[in-house]
Amino acid sequence: GIVALGEVDTRVVEVLHTGSSGTLELSDIAYVAESGMDISLELPEVTRLEPGESTSVGVRFAPTDAVQDTGVLEIATNALNSEGAAIVLSIPVDTTPPRSDVLSDRMVVAFGGVATGTSESLVMTLANIGSLDVSIASVSIEEASSDDFTVTVAGGLPALIPVSGELPLEVHYTPVGFDTDTAIVKVVYSAADGGGDLVVPVNGNEISAGLRVDPDPLDFGLRPAGQPHVETLQISSLNPAVPLEISEVSVVPTGEWSGTVTIDAWPEEGRVIGPDESYALEVTFTPT
Repeated sequence: GIVALGEVDTRVVEVLHTGSSGTLELSDIAYVAESGMDISLELPEVTRLEPGESTSVGVRFAPTDAVQDTGVLEIATNALNSEGAAIVLSIPVDTTPPRSDVLSDRMVVAFGGVATGTSESLVMTLANIGSLDVSIASVSIEEASSDDFTVTVAGGLPALIPVSGELPLEVHYTPVGFDTDTAIVKVVYSAADGGGDLVVPVNGNEISAGLRVDPDPLDFGLRPAGQPHVETLQISSLNPAVPLEISEVSVVPTGEWSGTVTIDAWPEEGRVIGPDESYALEVTFTPT
């Protein structure tokens, strides 16, 4: 398995005297390295075995770098093979080198609809799931709509994420232009094995307020002259996610009889109509 830098893993090799007579002597126990320098041995206290007895050799791996360690554990014995030569046990030793790996808790940073003139933020968390400490060297927004997004890292960069550690990033979206915005968050990190990069898509779209009036058109029909007739015009937001801000409502003259139509006075400070609200505006028609 993978052993992180600074940690130690020991595997045990057991030597058993399987014969029925004689004493098995382990005369020389050594590790011959082929690559890496982080393997050592824990030698047995007992090296003379009677039939049925066993002893063990500890193979200790304490990585100090990202290099793969390989080699051979050799145990010389006094046992003879069919040709009369002493038997040397050769056990291959192989390690999985520590590696760096960073993931995000979000596959996509998706903002959805964000109102014109506003900004929203989402947090994406980087997790070090590798076996090496990593240093976040840079975090950037790239590709098509990069101007609409920004990203911040608390404490600034570079930022160290230890093994099993996390680092939150805050992605901000301020939409400009009534379209769908797409980009990527690119994270570049370094580690003892060289490091790498992580790319996470980010998207959102700008939404704006819209005006809905009901009824549309407002038709008074035929009315007798000299008498005021009142109808109610319901005003609401066309986009349920965005409040509707109305600063002024007035009657625009379109002909000589336009003066027969009047409305309630609109507040000088304007009015905000929320997504689930409507405003009832009374419209009066006094034909002459």
